[in-house]
Amino acid sequence: RRHTRCLSDWSSDVCSSDLEPFQDGGRPNFREVISHVGGIVWYQNLLYVADKDFGLRVFDLSRLIPVPSGKQVIGYDPGSAKYYAADYDYVLPQIDSYARSGSCEELYSFVSLDRRSIPHQLLTGEYCNGSSHCAHPYDGRIFTWRLNSRSGRLYPSSAGAVLPVLSDSKTSITPTGAWFIGEKQVQGAALAGSKAYFSSSAPSGSSGALYVTTVST
Repeated sequence: RRHTRCLSDWSSDVCSSDLEPFQDGGRPNFREVISHVGGIVWYQNLLYVADKDFGLRVFDLSRLIPVPSGKQVIGYDPGSAKYYAADYDYVLPQIDSYARSGSCEELYSFVSLDRRSIPHQLLTGEYCNGSSHCAHPYDGRIFTWRLNSRSGRLYPSSAGAVLPVLSDSKTSITPTGAWFIGEKQVQGAALAGSKAYFSSSAPSGSSGALYVTTVST
């Protein structure tokens, strides 16, 4: 069986395809999620996926569905009356998504888990290079988003209106904190205690750099 690039591929012979449910003429169906994935966080039974120009997508690992393989079809196949996932073994359904809806036009280039406090938070950030991403290479920002410790979902907060806004079908969510990174081409970040760690691919062609700074509040 072919080995494919799967978001949830943890072995050499079992793969999963990440799909979005929809109603197709009254029939439940699913289609492939087309996104620019910058990072993932596995929290409780949920998988948070950073989609650069969109926001955050949420998948539920407890709903992993086995499907037959051997057919290059995604979704329901009328000929066989079966569901397929393009020769993948499992379907991982998207259960929700949080789309950016504020005026900040922030990017969701990467995501990590911030365990410094209870409840935990998601940390998202921007990759900026001054050309295709952000107007200036040092414009990159990071944001923290509070998680509900029971459900694992993003928790609404009451930050100021100047901050970014993520919205799903039910509510709007604003970050609990926001900072400028101060380095360019950052592709990942982590918070630990009072320190922030930034992984940068600059300069191009090099082995990159790991920057450490103190987080101000």
